[in-house]
Amino acid sequence: MGELSCAYESVGATLVIDESFYFIAMHSKQTSTELCGALLQRGIMVRNCNTYPLLGERYIRIAVRKRTENQRLVVALAEVGYATAGS
Repeated sequence: MGELSCAYESVGATLVIDESFYFIAMHSKQTSTELCGALLQRGIMVRNCNTYPLLGERYIRIAVRKRTENQRLVVALAEVGYATAGS
């Protein structure tokens, strides 16, 4: 799991929850709706957390998948300009 969390952090993701099967990631350059749409255009589905209490339009849920799928997501996040306020 350490390798995966490091990969997400390398593209500016701030991981809020590190569970065994998914992460909740915070972002700021796009709304979660915009980010989910941009990733979907690349064939990648992530969960928009805009309906979760206390989360809203700044959070997405990322499932832990196979290594190649995780790497593809990290590349796609970089391509769409995913970055947090501190990046």
